[in-house]
Amino acid sequence: MKSLVQRIEKVMKGIIIKSLTIVLLFVSVDSVACRELPDDESFKKSAIEFTSDTNVVLYKFNNGRLAVSGVGDSARYYLQTGDYSAEMGYQGATYLEILISSDGEILQLSIIKSEETPVFVKLLQKKGFLKNFCSLKIDSTIEVDAISGATMTSNSIKKNIITTLETFQPVLRSLMWEKRKLICSDSELKFETVE
Repeated sequence: MKSLVQRIEKVMKGIIIKSLTIVLLFVSVDSVACRELPDDESFKKSAIEFTSDTNVVLYKFNNGRLAVSGVGDSARYYLQTGDYSAEMGYQGATYLEILISSDGEILQLSIIKSEETPVFVKLLQKKGFLKNFCSLKIDSTIEVDAISGATMTSNSIKKNIITTLETFQPVLRSLMWEKRKLICSDSELKFETVE
């Protein structure tokens, strides 16, 4: 009887160890590294549609991409949160596109794709959740309340937006216009135009 109990304990320990290993593998996988980002051409096409500007110019830097519509003080910067963050909500991540003015004001946000439970996404859209971010400055504290009934989804979207804006802030601060050409004053950002 004692040897049977010992064998059962040994088998159970093996099962528990294998289960923990599998869980740790899933937990340790970085969702940012696993997501599929649009290629540069698709990114630029989305920027053109979102800004209604066919003269959008695409740039890359070591932390992501941005598309620029307009020049100088009238320039608008287009970002996709998927380049910077993929915070999971209740069921999955929600990817957004963000339009920012040259002085760092959030002008517009829109959902590109959501792996989230559709009913939660629809609730956020119905309640105008994304509109709460408009007019905020990217260098200010983003305080937007979650929507009751879709709290996890709200918080994951908010975190994706904040992570994206925090990553983009040093880029925006280092951008300047010289004769209608966008220049980055920080060489560590490896800023370049995508043709």
